Amino acid sequence: MAGVLNTAERVPPTDVSGSAAPGSGPAAVPDHPTRFALPPVADIREVGEILARCRGALEAEGDVTVDCGAVERVDAAGLQCLGALNASLAEAGRLLTLASPTAELRRAAEVLGFEALLGLGPAAGSAAPG
Repeated sequence: MAGVLNTAERVPPTDVSGSAAPGSGPAAVPDHPTRFALPPVADIREVGEILARCRGALEAEGDVTVDCGAVERVDAAGLQCLGALNASLAEAGRLLTLASPTAELRRAAEVLGFEALLGLGPAAGSAAPG
């Protein structure tokens, strides 16, 4: 489905086995408008830089990969940037891929209700059995 964030291998959103192993460090994503890394602290203080990278990705062609392997702390502003990028790319028929999402990013997405939007948790997969 276009616009759903997946791991680098583009596996279903509920399968995040493509993430880097704990302690292995961030995946190497070359600097390019459609491939960039989030900083270790992706919060309101860094949102200007993150938004600039997102805008650059939207102006370029093709799908976008965001390396999340260095993220140690993220807040709602950082997650909102990813969500807005995802929505804009989906409207254009493009895909956003999260590479190596850290446990911290996953935890913040869960607590702040971004799991489904970012494809990072069980809420993004099939409905639980009733």
